[in-house]
Amino acid sequence: MKLYFTLALLVLSIGSAHAEQLPAYPIVLLHTEATTHTILPPLEYDHPYKGKLTINVVRNAAEMEAACAGLPKIPGGRASCAEPSTSRLMAWLRGKEGRKVYDSCVIHIRNDKDLRAMGWAPEIIRRHEIGHCNGWPGDHKGGRPAP
Repeated sequence: MKLYFTLALLVLSIGSAHAEQLPAYPIVLLHTEATTHTILPPLEYDHPYKGKLTINVVRNAAEMEAACAGLPKIPGGRASCAEPSTSRLMAWLRGKEGRKVYDSCVIHIRNDKDLRAMGWAPEIIRRHEIGHCNGWPGDHKGGRPAP
């Protein structure tokens, strides 16, 4: 798979429904294929995480594979993964509300330099994983392309 790079500077515009939740900030989109990938979660999952969030920045590809063990291998290496977890109370609430509710989440992510070398903007990858912390399923249904 060929990677094409661009140094386009984009400004992310957030709709008024999410203006209070997600700040607008510049994103350097390095991976031109990101515009065709559904990398961002649906709007219902694209907001700050309200539970306990732990971010584990791994040092190399081997650590990433170990941290994300059990997930399918990705050509070129994995950039990140998320491990949401649920307490008994949240499991009960999930049953009542009929949706996934997580009270803590660990994100394993490559460092910013490695992410850029892989062709990804770190901010986009963080939003992707926070979407999983917010309940976005691993099948990525409803995903949106990066701006």
